[in-house]
Amino acid sequence: MSSAPSDKSDRVPMLEYGLLLLLATLWGASFSFLKITVASIPPLTAISWRTAIAGVVLYALLRWQGIKLPTDWASWRGLMVIAAVNTVFPFILIAWGLQYVDASLAVILNSTTPIFAFLITWRLTRQEAITQRRAFGVAIGLAGIVLILGMSALSGLGQQLIPQLALVVASVSYATSAIYGRTLRALDPQVVACGSLLVGAAVLAPLALVVEAPWTISPTANSVAALVVLAVLCTALGNVLYFRLLGTLGSLGTTAQSYLRVPIGVLAGILLVGEELTSTAGIGLLCVVIGVMAMTWPADRALPLVAWFRGRVMPVWRSMRAAYQAFVARLPPRVLDYTLLVIVATLWAGSYIWVKIGLESIPPLTLMTGRIVIAGVMLHLLLGWRAAKLPRGREIWGIYAVQGMLGTVVPFVLVAWGQQWVDAGPAAILNSISPVFAFLITWAITRHEPATGLKLFGVAAGLAGVIVVIGPASFGGASLLPQVAMVVSAFSYALAAINSHRLRAGDPFVNAAGSLTAAAVIILPFTLIIEQPWTIRPSSTALWAMLALGVMSTGLGYILYFRLVRALGSIGVTAQSYLRAPIGVFLAAIMLGESVTLPMLGGMALVVLGVWAMTREGAAAKPAGEAKK
Repeated sequence: MSSAPSDKSDRVPMLEYGLLLLLATLWGASFSFLKITVASIPPLTAISWRTAIAGVVLYALLRWQGIKLPTDWASWRGLMVIAAVNTVFPFILIAWGLQYVDASLAVILNSTTPIFAFLITWRLTRQEAITQRRAFGVAIGLAGIVLILGMSALSGLGQQLIPQLALVVASVSYATSAIYGRTLRALDPQVVACGSLLVGAAVLAPLALVVEAPWTISPTANSVAALVVLAVLCTALGNVLYFRLLGTLGSLGTTAQSYLRVPIGVLAGILLVGEELTSTAGIGLLCVVIGVMAMTWPADRALPLVAWFRGRVMPVWRSMRAAYQAFVARLPPRVLDYTLLVIVATLWAGSYIWVKIGLESIPPLTLMTGRIVIAGVMLHLLLGWRAAKLPRGREIWGIYAVQGMLGTVVPFVLVAWGQQWVDAGPAAILNSISPVFAFLITWAITRHEPATGLKLFGVAAGLAGVIVVIGPASFGGASLLPQVAMVVSAFSYALAAINSHRLRAGDPFVNAAGSLTAAAVIILPFTLIIEQPWTIRPSSTALWAMLALGVMSTGLGYILYFRLVRALGSIGVTAQSYLRAPIGVFLAAIMLGESVTLPMLGGMALVVLGVWAMTREGAAAKPAGEAKK
């Protein structure tokens, strides 16, 4: 008998996930039903009747099943604590706040329960292991919530601040209930739900009688019907499911229903209250499901998608990788490096297009922060897949911080700010002079690579090609300061290219992830303080542009960049700037309708010549160095 609960907890049947979905449905819809109820019934009266009806219904069910409420003081003491943190306190806050806050906004503010449960469990009780998977579930679930409701749902945070803070405090109370509720696992879930609701009704009824004089109100039929549904289904049945799931899925797993509760609550708001659903709901729903799965799936079993990926996709990937390696081995020297150089140039040239599109409804700091965070998450997932870890130590993270500042934060912010006034094509050109700065810094200061006459010729030829491709007329319409910002960003890229020499021996994936992690830590506080991103209302097109910036231009681009640093050296890699300029102009012409001039054809020849001159010596020197090994 004693082993049964352990076996049940270890296996966690799929029935528990079905019950989790049902609980999320009931509690997600409760915000809309409560919104309808408090339209004509005062909040204290509404929640006192809600708890009383639910408690009586559960008590009748217990008597029908022959189950009795406990008689010992220790059990009732626990029930009183649960009644306080799971019924009385949060019910009062939510019912009062819903008089001023929309149901959808109430859902998202109250869905922070798993975050607080995560923090309380991590810092105080430590009764459950805080794994990387659960931490990822918290992050991706929260991202899904933001996508489902959209930034517009958060734009009212500064308007009715006190009611909204009340909803957040209610979320903290629910998180405390989720953690404390596990101490009552010895009691039947129906007993815990019934006892706590009866205690709650005993506390709330006198308050309602004194404060609101409920005999004076005239509720509508809709409010009464909503109150009955709220009491019987959302509260009575919901509490039974809640306390059962605490024993099978645990505190963090049970509070994960908050993520499912959001899309369901928004849908209920559409059907019952007439609210709207954002265009990004599909992506957000996917994130929510992934977050719930990550937080609730047993730690000793791979996630279903992961198991499918390992069993079906990985064998195909290994065979494709083997064929790719065999193909690369037959290529002439440097062909692969030059090909990757063109790919990096294309990815980074496209960034000017995505920035221009994203800036239409997202301010520059927020756009760049989203870009960095998305790329960082992508690279951390790749590190986990490759079973690689970020290094530890103050020295290496100091290098990552410098690299993140010089190669990410400073140039990204300057480019995004400048592109509010400068077109994508000129931006690509102004930002393409980083090889000139890299050459001068290497020649005058670091001298870690030979700065020869041929490389100097490559710099001159490439810059001449840039001038021929664009022409001076392209820069005439923009103000001086944004153009200077582009030039300064190119200087920062050059410094980053020199600094990346210190990471030359490391894994490109690890170096890219470390640099982006440091960059995210640096830029995030400035974004929150200066732009307050919760107040913006981005379009779906801008969000897609930010996603492309993060995944393609930054995530994949950084991986290839650090690989090429090892192969071509600092100056060699900056040669992609010359390729980036004409590619950026062509992309701007195709995607943004900017004009293409005839001098581009002649300039392209100079660009190719410059790239060849700057990388040719490295191609000749590298095999000799390898031969010595």
